[in-house]
This record gives sequence, structure tokens and C-alpha cells, in this order.
Amino acid sequence: MRMLLSVLPFFCFFALKYSNAQPLDSLKSDSLYQVGQRYMNLSIEVFERDLDSCLYYTELAKDVFEAAGHWKEHVDMISGVSGVYYYKKDFEQSLEYNELAIQAAQKYLGKESPSYGYTLNTRGLLLRELGDYEGAVKFLTEALRIAEQAKQTKENLSVAFHNLGLIYSRMGDLDQAIQYYREGLKLRVEAVGEEDIEIPRKYFAIGKCYKRKGDLTTATSYFEKAVAKLEGKPNSKIVRDIWIDVYHGLAEIHLERSRLGKAVVLAKKAVALEEEGALYRGHTIYQLLGQIALAKKNFPQALEAFYTARTLAFQKRKNSLRHPDK
Repeated sequence: MRMLLSVLPFFCFFALKYSNAQPLDSLKSDSLYQVGQRYMNLSIEVFERDLDSCLYYTELAKDVFEAAGHWKEHVDMISGVSGVYYYKKDFEQSLEYNELAIQAAQKYLGKESPSYGYTLNTRGLLLRELGDYEGAVKFLTEALRIAEQAKQTKENLSVAFHNLGLIYSRMGDLDQAIQYYREGLKLRVEAVGEEDIEIPRKYFAIGKCYKRKGDLTTATSYFEKAVAKLEGKPNSKIVRDIWIDVYHGLAEIHLERSRLGKAVVLAKKAVALEEEGALYRGHTIYQLLGQIALAKKNFPQALEAFYTARTLAFQKRKNSLRHPDK
């Protein structure tokens, strides 16, 4: 990531040179396709830290690929715009662009194309956020069928299975969720190996389901598997997000088992990591700290933690801070 940041000013200048200096149809030194690729790469580089810039570059890539007649990339960038709005929690705009992506995929690529399947996957995730779980399952299942028929990579199939696990978890069908999560985990390991950063996230998702089922022993084992995979990983936003989830989950288990000292230590570790970025989950962690303080009969500390949780929850609603799906 540091390397990307060090070369970003050069790429920004290079891309903006094209966007500001001359119209698309007058470009001579590079093809439109190459310019679109540059914009797409820029959007990926800035995604974690600046969603507005990411949206700007994705829109540019979308328009350039359309002008060049590269329809797969054009459709993928429409889906990309929808995805950015999804992460900004602007589901209305995300749904609007998703519909455009579905129509473009049908027109230019066909209903069996991987890109069309991707648009259906996005629709499923949007319907999940809007509370239409049956609709979400319908779209995600069809997206999975297309992915399997197109013989997509195990890595892509892993994402499709994981997304279905998310839906069934939301619906409360935890056994079905665990089944999909496990299949997604298996495919991910086969595709990229045990050390991939998504592996601990999948362990956490399975552990969370077992925790909700009341099987704290199995939940703990999966959380500890996530810890083992996280240890030694370089610090990044994705790694911090997973650490926070795992610390939070283990702290809740220790609270339920009246191991209050361990619960406090883990909850405070989660808070420390939250403070390195946006406190999009801070309110739930401080609520947990309040519950631990109540169990210890430290009422002033509990009151302070609950007040902080309330303040952060209000801040989250006000600023619409995003949280990546787990």
C-alpha cells in the first residue's frame, strides 16, 4: 500500500492530463482502452481512502470504455459505480446504476455472461440491505448458477457462496448460512491458499453463526482460527476490520462466561484499532464495554461507556459511515 501511495501522484497527473487536455477522440499516444484501464486502476488505488475520488475515476472509466466499444469493461464499470454507491450507503443510487448495468449486460453480453451474473450478485446484495431477503436469495442463486455454468474461478465462486451465507445469516437460517460459508471457505483455500486475507474473515463469519446458535465452544475455535491467520499480517484497513470483529466476538464470549478481565482486554483492543480509522462500529464496542462494567458493578464506568456508545451511534447515523460486509 505504501508503494501505491508513493506512485499515486504520478498516475493522477498522467490520467488527468488526458481528461483535461484533449477530447477522447483526439487521443493519439494511447488507445481509449488503455486510458480506460488507467482510470479503472486509479479507482482501485483510491478506493479504501476516498470513495468520492473512486467514484470519479470509475465514472470516467465507464464513459471511456463505452466510447471505445469495449462493452464488457463498460458494463463492469457501471457495476463499479453501483458498488461505490453501495459502500457509501446510498442504496437508491446504487440500485439505479445496478439496473443500468443489468440492461447493458443483457444488451451487449447476454444473460449467461459472467458480467451479467455479477450485476445479479450486486442486486442481491442491495435487496439484502433493503430487507428483501427472499429477493436477495433469488438473485444471488441465479448469479451463482451463471458463475458455475461459466466455469468461473474458484475464487469468484467462493465470493458467491459467501454472499449467500450472508443472506441466510440475516434470515436467521444459521445452519444454511454455515453450509454456504464453509463451501466458500473451501473454494477460497483451493484457489488462493490458507494465507489469503479473506480466510480469517470467513472463519469469523462461521464462528459468528455458531455463537448465535449458542455453541460458544465451536464459535471460539473458529475465532481462534481467524486469530492464527491474522497474526503476522501487515497492518491495513482490511486486516484491522477483521481483528476488530474477532476481538469483539471473543470479548462477548468471555462476558457470557463471566471472564470479565479477558473481555475488557479484548474490547479495549478493538477500540484501539477502531480509533485508527472511522468509528463505524465503535458504538457497539462501547456498548459491550458498558455491559462488562455493569457485570463488574462499576456503574459510573458503565454509564460513561453507554453515553459514548450513544454519541457514536448518533455520529454514525449523521455521517453515514460505512462498514464493509463480513
